[in-house]
Formats: sequence, C-alpha cells, structure tokens
Amino acid sequence: MITKYFIVAVKFIFLLLILLLFSCKVNTDNLPNYNLTTKIKDRLIKTVDSLYVIDQGTRKSLYIPDSIYGMSSGFFINMHRIQYLKDNLGDNYEPYKTMLDSITNDLNNKDYSNTKKLISITIEFGFPSNERLDQKKAKAYMIFVHSPKEYYEEIKELISNEFNAGRITEYKKEYIFWHLHGRKNAPPVSGRNGEVIWQ
Repeated sequence: MITKYFIVAVKFIFLLLILLLFSCKVNTDNLPNYNLTTKIKDRLIKTVDSLYVIDQGTRKSLYIPDSIYGMSSGFFINMHRIQYLKDNLGDNYEPYKTMLDSITNDLNNKDYSNTKKLISITIEFGFPSNERLDQKKAKAYMIFVHSPKEYYEEIKELISNEFNAGRITEYKKEYIFWHLHGRKNAPPVSGRNGEVIWQ
C-alpha cells in the first residue's frame, strides 16, 4: 500500500517538475550578450569610433590657445605654471586662461559621458576590444585611460573581470590600471601577443 502511494507521489512530483520547466520562460533580455553577432559588432564599432573621435578631438583642441597666443605647444606642462604663463603672456594671460578653462571643462564633461557609455557597453556586451570587434586599431581602452576619478573603483572591478574572462588583453588592462593608479611612471607597451611590457 505504501509503495503504491509512493509511486503516485513520485509521478506527481515528476509531472509537476516537467510542467514548471516548460511553463517558465527565462528572460534573456537583460542578460549580458557576450557572443557578438555581426549586427551587434557593427553597432559597437560605430559607437566606439564616435567615443574615440570625441575623446581625441577635444584633446586636440587644447592646443588651440597655445597657437592663438603664440605659446609653444604644451598645455599639459604650461597650464600649471601660472607665473610662467603670466610672465610670457602679460595682458593675454586672462583670455588665454579663460579659453583653456572652457576647453578643459568641455573635456571633463565629455570624459564623464564617454566613461559612462563605455561602462554600460562593457556590462552589456563585454569589453569591446578591437580583437572582439575584428578591428585593426584599439580604441575603446583609451576612453578608460581618460576616465574621471569617480569611476576608478568601478572600472577596476569591471576590467579585472573582463581580463579574467579573456575579453581584454593584459596590455590594455595594465594600461587602464596605469591611469587608475595615478600614472606614476612611464606607461606600459604591448608585446606581440598583447602581453604587457613595462619600460
């Protein structure tokens, strides 16, 4: 008698499990999409290219004040040497500084925006390296090399995970970390197979 009830109970549980398996649909809409289709690659290439153009274009505009006011190119050296600039620019110091500050503010805003976008892309698709997108030139990692401090910890964790998953090379990971750790010495260079070489 017990055996008969036991068999009926097992059949009922088995039937219930089958019904649950077929009735539950896994929602994959919010899952990461690490297997990139051609369509997704094309979209990511356009997005990464636009982020890179914004990143580099704004940085090139930092040389404009030097050109206009006859200073030797080198905003990254001169902008912190206020007395040097005042001595060499005289009455032109204030308009020079105003122009440089305006460009720098624009640059900072674009770095914030670019960083947020690349973090979002990386979470959804994995890091969009040139190897994964079948592109010759690596551009995406340069966005994280110009990221604001507010994002450092998030980027560290994200890039560590991407490296462990094999979606970013050691060189690009270490180049990003070089920025996140304060650019204390010369940046690394890439070996033939994407390994890092410290100078």
